[in-house]
Amino acid sequence: MSGALTWEPAGSLGLRLFGLSDFRDAGDVPERSGVVNTLAAQEFGSDYTDYYRVRGGGVGADFSVLGNLRWQLDAAVEQQHWLVVNAQPVVGTFEPTLPASIRRVLATTLRVDRPPSLSFFGTEVAVHGEIRGLWDLRPTVAANGAAMDKATTGRASIQVDIERPFGAYRFVSQTVVADVVSTEPVAPQDLVYFGGPVSGPGYDYHSLQARAGASQRLEWQVPMPFPGFSLGRFGRVPNSGTFAPYVNAVVAGSRAYPSVGAGFLTPFNLLRFDVARGVGRGGRWTFNVDVNREFWRIL
Repeated sequence: MSGALTWEPAGSLGLRLFGLSDFRDAGDVPERSGVVNTLAAQEFGSDYTDYYRVRGGGVGADFSVLGNLRWQLDAAVEQQHWLVVNAQPVVGTFEPTLPASIRRVLATTLRVDRPPSLSFFGTEVAVHGEIRGLWDLRPTVAANGAAMDKATTGRASIQVDIERPFGAYRFVSQTVVADVVSTEPVAPQDLVYFGGPVSGPGYDYHSLQARAGASQRLEWQVPMPFPGFSLGRFGRVPNSGTFAPYVNAVVAGSRAYPSVGAGFLTPFNLLRFDVARGVGRGGRWTFNVDVNREFWRIL
């Protein structure tokens, strides 16, 4: 959880004084909706998160410049720590938690967001970017107990989602790029992680990791028949769903991990079923069912 005291002196500028005690995910993009991940973790120990503990406080500013871009600048002192699982699923066991380093850092973060909105020629574009600078305030301790010298770390990432309709068809592009540099070995919580239904279909969750990497998906959505039926006084389920074949490629370090797959979206774009095959090293068949990504923010 976190708390903030906010002051907005003028216009679109907002100033914050905040404290936090929360879990932070090391991944750059969520691989599963919160509601589905909660159920999967509770019942089967399938948890698509890599959390570590963060406590601290700092100051921040929120402002809007250059059209509909929303900017956030934070400076904080953070205490970071690995987590321990104190739970048991109904079936199976949980995977080990992220072996995050124990460290106290001065962290500065600049974020920029462009919410999904129309751009050139009817194309919908959404952007999220983040640049972080971290300065160790005392020597870092790795999860295995080894001590390391103080480090200075820089990390940058950007996500760009593009959708363009062509009549009844739709082209979708999803891009994620991230890079990290450090004067010492990179802490596990700062590495770049790919693998999972969104960033690396056909590969195990966060099995692709490196100091730098990128993921690119190209998808073509076409209408397809679906057995419609009546909902009584609530109306009728349409007799059309969406078929979405796609190709994906991840570059992690010096290796490439391509994959191919196809998704099916039910009427109203409520649920999405995916089958994918990773054709690179470590690739396999994967199946995934989830709420469509457009609903993740409210679930």
